[in-house]
Amino acid sequence: MRYVKGIQGILLMLVLLSYVKRYVINLKKRMGDEVIIPRSVYVSCPEMARMADANLVIVETSLNNNFLLDPKVLESKLNEKSRVLILCSPSNPTGSVYPRKLMEEIAKIVHENILDY
Repeated sequence: MRYVKGIQGILLMLVLLSYVKRYVINLKKRMGDEVIIPRSVYVSCPEMARMADANLVIVETSLNNNFLLDPKVLESKLNEKSRVLILCSPSNPTGSVYPRKLMEEIAKIVHENILDY
Protein backbone atom coordinates (compact mmCIF):
# COMPACT_ATOMS: atom_id res chain seq x y z
CA MET A 1 0.00 0.00 0.00
CA ARG A 2 1.37 3.40 -0.89
CA TYR A 3 1.78 6.09 1.74
CA VAL A 4 0.51 9.34 0.26
CA LYS A 5 1.30 12.32 2.44
CA GLY A 6 -1.14 15.20 2.58
CA ILE A 7 -4.35 13.53 1.39
CA GLN A 8 -7.36 14.61 3.41
CA GLY A 9 -10.78 13.32 4.46
CA ILE A 10 -13.07 12.14 1.73
CA LEU A 11 -10.31 11.82 -0.87
CA LEU A 12 -8.36 9.51 1.42
CA MET A 13 -11.51 7.47 2.00
CA LEU A 14 -11.99 7.07 -1.75
CA VAL A 15 -8.36 6.09 -2.27
CA LEU A 16 -8.53 3.52 0.52
CA LEU A 17 -11.83 2.10 -0.70
CA SER A 18 -10.35 1.61 -4.16
CA TYR A 19 -7.51 -0.33 -2.52
CA VAL A 20 -10.01 -2.31 -0.49
CA LYS A 21 -11.92 -3.42 -3.57
CA ARG A 22 -8.70 -4.49 -5.30
CA TYR A 23 -7.31 -6.27 -2.26
CA VAL A 24 -10.58 -7.99 -1.41
CA ILE A 25 -10.51 -9.54 -4.86
CA ASN A 26 -6.82 -10.49 -4.45
CA LEU A 27 -7.37 -11.91 -0.95
CA LYS A 28 -9.32 -14.79 -2.44
CA LYS A 29 -6.02 -16.04 -3.80
CA ARG A 30 -4.33 -16.30 -0.40
CA MET A 31 -5.72 -18.17 2.56
CA GLY A 32 -5.35 -16.67 6.02
CA ASP A 33 -4.86 -13.05 5.00
CA GLU A 34 -6.21 -10.53 7.48
CA VAL A 35 -8.30 -7.42 7.07
CA ILE A 36 -8.05 -4.96 9.96
CA ILE A 37 -11.13 -2.87 10.76
CA PRO A 38 -11.63 -0.45 13.66
CA ARG A 39 -14.83 -1.08 15.66
CA SER A 40 -17.71 1.26 14.76
CA VAL A 41 -17.44 0.89 11.04
CA TYR A 42 -19.84 1.02 8.13
CA VAL A 43 -21.81 -2.23 7.98
CA SER A 44 -20.54 -3.36 4.55
CA CYS A 45 -16.83 -3.21 5.43
CA PRO A 46 -16.71 -6.46 7.44
CA GLU A 47 -18.83 -8.12 4.76
CA MET A 48 -16.26 -7.24 2.08
CA ALA A 49 -13.63 -9.09 4.11
CA ARG A 50 -15.94 -12.07 4.66
CA MET A 51 -16.69 -12.25 0.93
CA ALA A 52 -12.96 -12.66 0.35
CA ASP A 53 -12.72 -15.41 2.97
CA ALA A 54 -10.25 -13.21 4.85
CA ASN A 55 -9.76 -13.31 8.59
CA LEU A 56 -11.38 -10.27 10.12
CA VAL A 57 -9.42 -8.47 12.85
CA ILE A 58 -11.55 -5.97 14.74
CA VAL A 59 -9.57 -3.27 16.57
CA GLU A 60 -11.49 -1.77 19.45
CA THR A 61 -12.04 1.98 19.66
CA SER A 62 -13.84 3.95 22.35
CA LEU A 63 -16.02 6.95 22.92
CA ASN A 64 -13.25 8.37 25.14
CA ASN A 65 -11.17 9.17 22.03
CA ASN A 66 -14.11 9.81 19.68
CA PHE A 67 -13.88 6.29 18.17
CA LEU A 68 -10.55 7.10 16.53
CA LEU A 69 -8.05 4.29 15.99
CA ASP A 70 -5.11 4.35 18.39
CA PRO A 71 -1.91 3.83 16.34
CA LYS A 72 -0.27 1.80 19.13
CA VAL A 73 -3.25 -0.56 19.30
CA LEU A 74 -3.23 -0.87 15.51
CA GLU A 75 0.47 -1.70 15.45
CA SER A 76 -0.04 -4.40 18.10
CA LYS A 77 -2.61 -6.12 15.86
CA LEU A 78 -0.48 -6.25 12.71
CA ASN A 79 1.45 -9.35 11.68
CA GLU A 80 2.77 -11.08 8.57
CA LYS A 81 -0.80 -11.99 7.49
CA SER A 82 -2.10 -8.40 7.67
CA ARG A 83 -3.00 -7.15 4.20
CA VAL A 84 -5.64 -4.41 4.41
CA LEU A 85 -6.70 -1.72 6.85
CA ILE A 86 -10.19 -0.39 6.18
CA LEU A 87 -10.31 3.11 7.58
CA CYS A 88 -12.80 5.81 6.65
CA SER A 89 -12.67 9.48 7.55
CA PRO A 90 -15.18 10.88 8.18
CA SER A 91 -16.19 7.64 9.80
CA ASN A 92 -19.53 6.08 9.12
CA PRO A 93 -21.47 5.63 11.44
CA THR A 94 -19.77 7.76 14.13
CA GLY A 95 -18.95 10.86 12.09
CA SER A 96 -15.47 11.01 13.62
CA VAL A 97 -12.89 12.79 11.51
CA TYR A 98 -9.25 11.80 11.75
CA PRO A 99 -6.92 14.76 12.29
CA ARG A 100 -4.21 15.00 9.65
CA LYS A 101 -1.38 14.19 12.08
CA LEU A 102 -3.14 11.03 13.33
CA MET A 103 -3.94 9.93 9.77
CA GLU A 104 -0.29 10.37 8.77
CA GLU A 105 0.85 8.37 11.80
CA ILE A 106 -1.53 5.54 10.90
CA ALA A 107 -0.44 5.69 7.25
CA LYS A 108 3.21 5.38 8.29
CA ILE A 109 2.44 2.29 10.42
CA VAL A 110 0.49 0.71 7.57
CA HIS A 111 3.26 1.50 5.09
CA GLU A 112 5.90 -0.06 7.36
CA ASN A 113 3.91 -3.17 8.34
CA ILE A 114 1.47 -4.18 5.62
CA LEU A 115 3.19 -5.59 2.58
CA ASP A 116 1.85 -4.90 -0.89
CA TYR A 117 1.56 -7.91 -3.16
